[in-house]
Amino acid sequence: MESLKERNKKHARRFGMSKKSLVGLALGTVGLMGLVYSYVQAGSFTDSPTSTTFTSKKVAKELVDAAAVNATGVIDTTNTYKPSGIPLGSLTGPTISVSVDNGKIYGTNVAICDSNNSPIAQYQSGYGTSQLVFSNATTTVSNGANYWIGNSTCNGTADLTFEIPRGASSVTLTIKTGVGATQQVLDTAQATIISVVPEFSASVTEKLSKQIYYAYDLKGLMITLLLIMEK
Repeated sequence: MESLKERNKKHARRFGMSKKSLVGLALGTVGLMGLVYSYVQAGSFTDSPTSTTFTSKKVAKELVDAAAVNATGVIDTTNTYKPSGIPLGSLTGPTISVSVDNGKIYGTNVAICDSNNSPIAQYQSGYGTSQLVFSNATTTVSNGANYWIGNSTCNGTADLTFEIPRGASSVTLTIKTGVGATQQVLDTAQATIISVVPEFSASVTEKLSKQIYYAYDLKGLMITLLLIMEK
C-alpha cells in the first residue's frame, strides 16, 4: 500500500508546491494583511486644509499632576479631517467616531461638517465618555475632501470640553469613519491634541561648586521660590 508520506509527496509534485512554498504563501498573506491595516490608517487630522500636522495645545503639568483638568478651545474651525482610506473612494451613510485615549469628552451641540459648512454627520451619543458618535443615513464622505468638527449647524466652533485625567502626559484624538451599527472602520486619523508640559522651571547663572543637601540648602531654596511665586 502507498504510505501517507509518499501520497503527500505525489500531491506536492502534482500541484507544484512544497512545504517551503506553502510557508512562503502563508507569510505573503500575513504581509498583505499588514498592508491592508496600514491603508486603513491613512486619514489625517491637521491644523488646516493646507497643513500636514496638528499643533497640540499645552496644559501645565503642575495642574494635571494635582487633579483632573478641563480644557476648552482645543479644536477650532480650521482643524481639518481628511480621509484617504475609504476603499471605494466614497461612503454614503457614514458612522464617524471621535475619541480620546485619555479622559472624557463633553459636548452635544456638535457635528461633522464639510467644506460647504453643511453637516455630514450629526451627534448621536457619547457625552461624558471617551467617544462621541456621529452618523447620517444620506450624506457621503469622500477621500481627499476636507471635514471639520463644528457646532450642530456648522456655522461656528464646536462647544467641546476635554477632561484630562490626573497624571496624564497627553491626549490623542482619533477619528474613525465606518459604516453600519457595528461601525466597520474604513478610515482612521490620529493627532495629539493636548500636550502636558512643565510650566515652571528654575535655573542658576553660575555652575554649582558644591553639593546641595535636601535637609538644609534645597529646602531653603524651595521655600524662597515659593515666596517669590506668591508675590
